Amino acid sequence: MLSPRRLFFFEKWYFDAQCEDGSFVFLYFASLTLAGIRSGQFVISLVPARGEAALRSLSFKGRRIDIASDRSAVAIPHGHVGSIPSSPGGGRGVGIAPPAVHLDAGDVSVHLAYAPTDPPWVPSDGGTLLRLGERALTWRVPIPCARVDGEVRVGPQSARFSGFGYHDFVQTDIPPWRIPLRDLLWGRALGEGGALIWNRPLFRLDGADLPCARGWYRISDGPAVECDSIGFQLTALRRHDVTGEEFPDEMSFELRAAAGMESVARAQRVDLGGTRMFLGDNVADVTGFSNRAERWLYRKFTGNPVEYKLLSRVVSPGPFSGLLAAHERVLWGRGRAREPLRT
Repeated sequence: MLSPRRLFFFEKWYFDAQCEDGSFVFLYFASLTLAGIRSGQFVISLVPARGEAALRSLSFKGRRIDIASDRSAVAIPHGHVGSIPSSPGGGRGVGIAPPAVHLDAGDVSVHLAYAPTDPPWVPSDGGTLLRLGERALTWRVPIPCARVDGEVRVGPQSARFSGFGYHDFVQTDIPPWRIPLRDLLWGRALGEGGALIWNRPLFRLDGADLPCARGWYRISDGPAVECDSIGFQLTALRRHDVTGEEFPDEMSFELRAAAGMESVARAQRVDLGGTRMFLGDNVADVTGFSNRAERWLYRKFTGNPVEYKLLSRVVSPGPFSGLLAAHERVLWGRGRAREPLRT
């Protein structure tokens, strides 16, 4: 875990859940420290199998947030978020809680319980995706796949969940205006046939593009395989009129096993299609910064990044065929990719 800094520190607990009929929900709690002042945002998007998605963003002052020292749990007004303890005995503060998200706030109600089917995954290099001097960007996956049960309500939309879910955790002490990110492709696909996770941030350092690939998959009840190489092809891009950028309508990629595992794990090719975009907007607006000055500063110094959250199906034959994939593309700041990427 990174040690919080007073000038800038960001961490995010992300959770999602799905049902076989295609219903989906993602939510996250994010804690931001900027110039010694801490704030928190709880963002939730409920995507019913049919009908429009419902999005809410709630903001909290730092004094109303209690985070366990090992990041196993967070207490917020009207709710709490429970991850998996990072060390035996948990930490001080709100203490150990089972993997779950609970919130009752106005027209938002979330009650989801997670029963992991796989042990936590810490990618190679301790989950470090980027290091700039003494600062870093880290990504870990406490729950690669879980059985999920519960209910979610956002305004007039509500859904009962009895299916699969996922949880990851991000920390960084690199201010967003210093992160040399150009393009991000992240996603996961879960179902009875197995589970897939991919994460490919593309950084630009010293004028050169530097992809960072982290992947993980499990076929049926077999062993988990870690991957350190992912070849992507955005085979069809669709323009989004609101942001003026493009998101992948169809996408293919190949997960290749990490060194030492090639002899027992062959490369897995995955094709995604039948894509539905349920969220496309500027990151500053989705994040729900609590005041206009924060949003202006974020846009000014990051180049106003945009993100697209997507639901697709695995359409390629093989063990993952038919799995529901939740994934996203983020175009970060200046020098964005304008052409289909083949990396």
